[in-house]
Amino acid sequence: MIWRITLISLVLFYSCATTRQDKSIDGIYDISCGICQFDMTGDECALAIRVNEKNYYIENGDVNVFGDMDAADGVCNEVKKAYAIGEIKFGVVFIDSISLIK
Repeated sequence: MIWRITLISLVLFYSCATTRQDKSIDGIYDISCGICQFDMTGDECALAIRVNEKNYYIENGDVNVFGDMDAADGVCNEVKKAYAIGEIKFGVVFIDSISLIK
């Protein structure tokens, strides 16, 4: 009886531990202001990225890194393509490098 409880506990623990969705990203993605273009929640404009049709805020990103965010071609007014390398952790993206594709 005890071995069954132990086995069930281990299976439950393992299944909960594997649901975490940390993963690396390396490729071309849409980036923009999360609030203005991706309809994300928040109090102020912040840089966001779309990976596999899901939107994530970029934790270590600055919305002004690609120029004036409110300019006609700024990230608050249009979605841009960028080559990004980083990792999704705890529902946000941590970028190692990012560069716009013209």
